[in-house]
Amino acid sequence: MMSSRYSDFGFSSQMSYRSGSVETHLAQHTDHDDIAGYGSTIKCRNCPEVSTSKALHRLHISSAHPELLPYMCISCQKGFYTKTGYNLHMQAHTGRSFACPVCEATFKLKHHLKRHLVKVHKLSQCSKCQTMFDNRADFNAHVASCFSST
Repeated sequence: MMSSRYSDFGFSSQMSYRSGSVETHLAQHTDHDDIAGYGSTIKCRNCPEVSTSKALHRLHISSAHPELLPYMCISCQKGFYTKTGYNLHMQAHTGRSFACPVCEATFKLKHHLKRHLVKVHKLSQCSKCQTMFDNRADFNAHVASCFSST
């Protein structure tokens, strides 16, 4: 059987890909068994590449076979499984950057800055009002009051 752009996802055509069952869609989000299994591998249908996890296989498809995916960056030819992933990726090509207010490190994506603030500077940010805290007790007290005021 010839591999199509949608067959790697278990669909025989674009029509069935777009109208796939809810169960199929949810399975993509609930299948947390990232490792292929002890001693087992995932063989790429399009080349000799063999991956040891689903995540590595998806990464391989995204970079080596972007034409198989529904979204593709015209700047760097990387493929994406979702429109959200594509849109986040495109932010990296705009030249926009986000500076850390503590150490002035810069990041192309906002979520990378947020991760940096949490991991490196141990800061917490209220998801409602975006206020930053360096003390966990103050953060917890703030979140309790911020979310109870709605």
